[in-house]
Amino acid sequence: MIVVTSWLWYRSHCILLKEKPMKLSSFQGQLACALVNFRRLPGRPSNSSPPPVPAVRTAAEHAPTTKVRIDMVGHLPEWGTRIRCKMPFYTAKSSVKCTKCNVHLCLNKDRNCFLDFHTN
Repeated sequence: MIVVTSWLWYRSHCILLKEKPMKLSSFQGQLACALVNFRRLPGRPSNSSPPPVPAVRTAAEHAPTTKVRIDMVGHLPEWGTRIRCKMPFYTAKSSVKCTKCNVHLCLNKDRNCFLDFHTN
């Protein structure tokens, strides 16, 4: 359908220029040759492989040292954007992050990753 629409557009363009348009079969052949001989410009990214997926970082990779993490000084919850909880093996999203550690952790009636993270 796209080829025929392109040919109709080409044909109307030829009529405006008072040229004789080529037949549909000739147009299809030239289009096929052009597509086969098409080469990407150097430096353009290829669509053959998907972009790399960033690795999910755990709480241990985000957090300060264990000594600072469990010192019980200045670790206050702060509301922010919803990001995945950084406790290992848990995939829920949390809006709460520690002001000192800058780590998003669950803090609700069902799960208290905030306390577990700062005491273990």
